[in-house]
Amino acid sequence: LKVQVAWGRTHLIAWAGSANTIYLTPGLTSQQWTCQHELAFVDSNVRDHLERAKKELILNHDEEKAWCGYLLKFAEEVSVKAQFVATRLRAPLVRVDLFV
Repeated sequence: LKVQVAWGRTHLIAWAGSANTIYLTPGLTSQQWTCQHELAFVDSNVRDHLERAKKELILNHDEEKAWCGYLLKFAEEVSVKAQFVATRLRAPLVRVDLFV
């Protein structure tokens, strides 16, 4: 997971699987996380075209939901660890890659 921290707070967590990037974003409290596929709002015709063009399958809604369910389990933990690294390095902006 790629965790982006800006000014000591997690801004974004991303899991990149080629054409299937999933983003986790924090809500107002650390217990709320939003999970969404990068192509969540793309029409099925566009998805079909992209699959043919990239010669790669794109996650369908059920697969996206399953990945989100899995990745959300780690959101808080990787967020805290990345924020710790950013604080210790005194870095205003940092991306920390964590493997789960």
